[in-house]
Amino acid sequence: MSMARRAETKRRAKPAQVFKLKEGTPDIESIDWKLFDERLPSDTSKTSKLRRAEIFVGFDPNGNGFLSLAEIEKGLMGHFHYGVDVKRVVAKSVQRAHKAAKAAAPDQKAATLGKASLADDFVEKREFRIFIEFLRYDLQILMYFLKADTSDDLRVSLEEFKAAMPFLTKETNLPEPKDLEAAYREMDADGGGMVLYDEFADYMMKYKVRYNVHMNSK
Repeated sequence: MSMARRAETKRRAKPAQVFKLKEGTPDIESIDWKLFDERLPSDTSKTSKLRRAEIFVGFDPNGNGFLSLAEIEKGLMGHFHYGVDVKRVVAKSVQRAHKAAKAAAPDQKAATLGKASLADDFVEKREFRIFIEFLRYDLQILMYFLKADTSDDLRVSLEEFKAAMPFLTKETNLPEPKDLEAAYREMDADGGGMVLYDEFADYMMKYKVRYNVHMNSK
């Protein structure tokens, strides 16, 4: 086989990429959500449950039934076929999702492992679906942030926040805050006058929870 044919075969064999980076930048341009859901399903169907069990085993090299953050990060890189450039961009989303999922049912973990401090470091198989849900939502928040950041300086100004509000309300199905400037001040946790990604992500998560609690109380 000629070198040209081998190169073409290799190109064709390369898996489709879920995460697309902006050309010439380290930022994500888009996420193929359909492909994401196909490769890492979070629904409760029997087929998806079996698929998640297979994925979990692949992420668990020790076979001990627990996933550390490092194991999940390495597992995701292999599962989605991305490199360190994408890993850097999605790292905080992975960390937040891991933290949220591993906090589930801490008492049962402590009874299983004997130490709550040790148990809190891992995600169990029964929590893996929760982890995937949190990861998907946090990645959505990341895309909302990048969409709002029209100046591409990894910060969102008050003007950018106001301009992005129609898009945010449509995508999240959340109502627009009554006072956008007050909402922005709440989001700007350090009072620096500009909202960074972590501040944006924290606010969006809290706002969603707050709205859900309000609706469920009716």
